[in-house]
Amino acid sequence: MQDCGSFLSHSQGTFCVKIYQESTGWHSWIKITRRCGARTDYGLAWGCRYWFEPQGVYKEVCYCQDQDGCNYASRIHTSTPFLMFLVLILTRLLT
Repeated sequence: MQDCGSFLSHSQGTFCVKIYQESTGWHSWIKITRRCGARTDYGLAWGCRYWFEPQGVYKEVCYCQDQDGCNYASRIHTSTPFLMFLVLILTRLLT
């Protein structure tokens, strides 16, 4: 987590921005960008805006400034099948 008001920040700002982009179609991809912001395109620095870009990319831009780390990223990315497999292995080992 980074303090957006700090002089050590890569891009100083007064609020957090989270940009989620997802392509549609056969070779789809997802891109998530988190950064600090100083001004918005809409004048409000809270809430989310959703739309499809002309190229067919779904875009979601969320602004927040009500709490520290409001655009945080989860550090643990485990899938449900992996967790079920892990539980199965552990139960086999313990019985």
